[in-house]
Amino acid sequence: MPKWVEVAVSISEEWIESLSYALRETGVNGIAIDDPGALRSLSATEPEIRPDIIPPHGAPAVVKAYFPWETQEKQLQKLAEILESMSLPISKVETREMEEKEWQDAWKIYYKPVKVGNKLVIKPEWEEYSTQEDEIVIQMDPGQAFGTGTHPTTAMCLELIEEYVAAGDSVIDVGTGSGILAVTAALLGSARVLALDMDKVAVQMAAENTRRNGVSSTVRVKEGNLLDNVEGRFDIVVANILSSVIIELAPDAAKVLRSGGYFIASGIIRERLPEVRGVLEKMGFLIKELRHQGEWVALVAVYP
Repeated sequence: MPKWVEVAVSISEEWIESLSYALRETGVNGIAIDDPGALRSLSATEPEIRPDIIPPHGAPAVVKAYFPWETQEKQLQKLAEILESMSLPISKVETREMEEKEWQDAWKIYYKPVKVGNKLVIKPEWEEYSTQEDEIVIQMDPGQAFGTGTHPTTAMCLELIEEYVAAGDSVIDVGTGSGILAVTAALLGSARVLALDMDKVAVQMAAENTRRNGVSSTVRVKEGNLLDNVEGRFDIVVANILSSVIIELAPDAAKVLRSGGYFIASGIIRERLPEVRGVLEKMGFLIKELRHQGEWVALVAVYP
């Protein structure tokens, strides 16, 4: 009997992250993303990506979730309820049975070293890479957690972290996922980083990635819901998360930021930017910078 059930959900590329977060709410054991845009970009430089597996222009993205065979019925029911409540523009949902190793390794062909910003390079642990002068290489194995550096929301967050984090800063990464943002902040010279996630799998993967990059003494990874029970003041709060969660997070971000501190937020759908901006400005934040990529927006807000 197969050990896993794969649920493949077809959706337009701009909704990948929203769907991924929704899937995590079901207690999913793994997520893989077939992003046509990212695959086409990689195919230009990676000869091992065969032309026959590259989707045509206009093809939807496919977000795949993996559930243990034994618990599939309960989790699939929860997934159906979540998808219905979110009203996402889903074009197709397919389910199939599969063996464990098939899903563990298949996604790795799409994950290659990628340069972000001026000097950051995100490198999968299993890939070879010759570091160039002044580059900062972040070695990652996202496992079942979200955050590889290839999605626009993560890439924009990384660019802003590179720009705004200064040596000696204290940083909170809310919804850390794979830990990619927390690790990057530490490698850029942060003195103290607190990485938070309510997902036990994400906490485990983030902790492993801090050790992989030699920053476990700087980054504290902790299971927690947003900024609940966080004490003290920090220089930067970063959150690559859903628009609705950023809105919920804003009051607590104001409480933990020092005067002049930065709130770096990504994962904002363009159409919800006015709502997010309005809430932040109501809390006293000043919008310092907006960054756009496709349908996604990232921002930097200053707490006075």
